[in-house]
Amino acid sequence: MIYIFMALKCEAKPLISALNLKNEGSDSFLKIYSNDNIRLIITGVGKIKSGAAVSYIAAKYGFNDNDYILNIGVCAGKNINELFLINKISDMDTSFKYYPDMIYRFNLPETELLTSSVVVRKVPDCLVDMEGSGIAQIGSAFVCPHQIIILKAVSDSGVEYLSPEYISDIINNKISQIESVINLLLDVSPEKTEHDYSKFYEDLKCSEYMRNDLYKLLKYAENSNSIYKIADYIEELKNNGSYPVSSRKDGKEVIDELRKKII
Repeated sequence: MIYIFMALKCEAKPLISALNLKNEGSDSFLKIYSNDNIRLIITGVGKIKSGAAVSYIAAKYGFNDNDYILNIGVCAGKNINELFLINKISDMDTSFKYYPDMIYRFNLPETELLTSSVVVRKVPDCLVDMEGSGIAQIGSAFVCPHQIIILKAVSDSGVEYLSPEYISDIINNKISQIESVINLLLDVSPEKTEHDYSKFYEDLKCSEYMRNDLYKLLKYAENSNSIYKIADYIEELKNNGSYPVSSRKDGKEVIDELRKKII
């Protein structure tokens, strides 16, 4: 399941429509929209509300190794109407820092995000929002770093008020890019496998966690047309007599090497 956390209804409106999400009904705390693979949660503005929403969803549904937490929304920055993948989050109030595990490539520019509890009038060279660190800090208590993905669309360079219509337009202009990210994540879900990799897992002596990790790498390799690199490396290991591996530790080393080769 992909859990999308967005601060405002006007931000979420274009995605609710594009993904054909349905209102799950009345909830005492949050508005939640969903289909079979996605839940979109409207958190309210600010890192406290966004972090509380992640905790609430964790208690209500639970997160597992195949789930993803996405935070999507507008932010302040220099490049108006551009969508960015966040590779570092820093909290301006607490000095908390978070570094997502960037194991996927989404064809988006990457940059740092600062999260503030108040509107920032003077925007630095990176981006500024009010929710990112709350999502990252609380989310990291429930899932692995590669399962938290933050996308920010630049709406302004530091102003106090933006109309709901303008905010919706900013997100709507980036719908195709956002959907590409979501579709890639759906493709790498082990729940949707179309291939039998059981022999590969056996040869690498994979634990359940290693299987999930390797599966995501294999799907990424398929989607990026780099699956041949895996085949070439495995053939190299076979030729020098080190495949199949003799221990789980060796299997982990092979997976780490595969990650370097394809990402």
